[in-house]
Amino acid sequence: MVFFLGSQFPLFHFWGPTAGIQSTKWIVDATIEVEKTYSPTLSLVYIPHLDYSMQRLGPNHKSISQELRAVDHEVGRLIEHCSTQEIDVCI
Repeated sequence: MVFFLGSQFPLFHFWGPTAGIQSTKWIVDATIEVEKTYSPTLSLVYIPHLDYSMQRLGPNHKSISQELRAVDHEVGRLIEHCSTQEIDVCI
């Protein structure tokens, strides 16, 4: 088990039939906290959410636009944090 920020990584929301935005939110929160605490010179971050939605539902499913908004919000939080710290982001 991986614990960080006082919470357990939501492994069963990372892949499989219950994959959801929870793991992406946790990863974004953890990335921001690591940056604040350790100021790494390089961070490689995997945002998994859309991979599993597209695999499960396909790119034309009616809920994909909602999934895109959810991941856009989380990536936006990460980019916003990085911009306040003058960190370059490459997607």
